Amino acid sequence: MLGMKVLHLNATLTGGAAQAALRLHYALLKKGVDSYVWLQDLQGGVLSDRILGPRTRLAKALSLMRPYLDKAPVLLYPKRKKGTFNLGWLPFSPVLSMIKKINPDIMH
Repeated sequence: MLGMKVLHLNATLTGGAAQAALRLHYALLKKGVDSYVWLQDLQGGVLSDRILGPRTRLAKALSLMRPYLDKAPVLLYPKRKKGTFNLGWLPFSPVLSMIKKINPDIMH
């Protein structure tokens, strides 16, 4: 198992899912597993060689706007039932390029 690469994907560094992913990440590192974390929004977080995310100002700004831009087309339907709904229609180029670069065996 030591030759395995793991990439954990999460939107933010806050919340229960993020904390659980970080605990898993650090536990895997202690066991010698090649583990990385990708965060879409790094507010309050620190980039390192293992905690990854948008680095340029433009990439950071786009990552902050992304959740709102993703929901924009739904606003064209005022009679829809209210609730959380994400289309997922925006391209994922920063995430995909990182996945290709790391080439993980497992994504979490």
